[in-house]
Amino acid sequence: MDALPHPLMADVLVGLGWASLQGATVELTEAGRLALSFAAQYYYPVSYLPTLAAVPAILRGAETVLADREEDGSEGHVDRELDIAFSGIVFARTCRDPLFDLVLPLFDVTEPDNQPRAIVDCGGGDGTLLCELYLAIVERTSRGAMLEYHPLTMIGVEYNPVAERRLRARMQGTGVPGLVFSGDVGDPAAITARLAAEGFSRDDVLHVSKSVFHNRAYAGTPAEDTGTSLGAFSVPGGGLLTAGEVEADLEALFALWRNEMGRHGMVVIEAHIIEAALATERLGRNVMTSLESFHGYSHQYLVEIGLHRAAARSAGLRVVGSHDMGAPFLGAPIMSIDHYAV
Repeated sequence: MDALPHPLMADVLVGLGWASLQGATVELTEAGRLALSFAAQYYYPVSYLPTLAAVPAILRGAETVLADREEDGSEGHVDRELDIAFSGIVFARTCRDPLFDLVLPLFDVTEPDNQPRAIVDCGGGDGTLLCELYLAIVERTSRGAMLEYHPLTMIGVEYNPVAERRLRARMQGTGVPGLVFSGDVGDPAAITARLAAEGFSRDDVLHVSKSVFHNRAYAGTPAEDTGTSLGAFSVPGGGLLTAGEVEADLEALFALWRNEMGRHGMVVIEAHIIEAALATERLGRNVMTSLESFHGYSHQYLVEIGLHRAAARSAGLRVVGSHDMGAPFLGAPIMSIDHYAV
């Protein structure tokens, strides 16, 4: 490592055990190299500081206003700008190549008339997924040489106004052809209706999404307490949900999307929880404790990878292709990418 610009920085790194001084330079220790690999993850705890600060009140059952959203789209429980920036980083570092592996062949293996006319990203965040996917299709597929005659429209759908503004600016700034509109993952029929108004049928569209299914609003799906997830789940305003309620709610959401999917289906990128014993064996070497805490206290519904896929199957979806991520590092996958079709 090059010499640091200020000695206090070296003192901090050495004090944390992340570095050692070697003359005028600083060398990272094994713990320091691990911390460096986690650096992008630091966006996450910072973006959820309001939630973390409210945990004592939440545990006492006190009323909070964390779920409130202002007219400009700012939210009480999270800095959405930082949150979507983090999501874009995760996609670029972890999910991009596996997603390309599933999606790019769709623009090579069939005639252009049988390929998607549009890619719709529900929960488009900062636009990283849509913009990088479009560029890859242009540069790496046969469709890319035919866009003059077979154009491809990239469509971002966002529930949050802050993300919607960021998404629109990113697409306009990069010259990616498309449009952005407001929509909710919990109401796919409304998204289909808006697409129809723009001239796209179900069979024209490939849907994609990243980390949106677990961030849905709980719809109150009736269920017996027969679930098997080991997660802890809550609703805004207080109160716990059973595993059975969360799993039934996820299956119901997949069923709603099944009704709106055309021939190209939907590629879903999702995060997952793992058994506590696996995380405990790797304390200090993983982000699972913080990941589950932020999601749990902010009413998000992460489940294990097997339960996620079981809900999709029960809703009548089949897997065309998939990738798991994180197993070598944590002992079980913490992210999945699945191409679902009817």
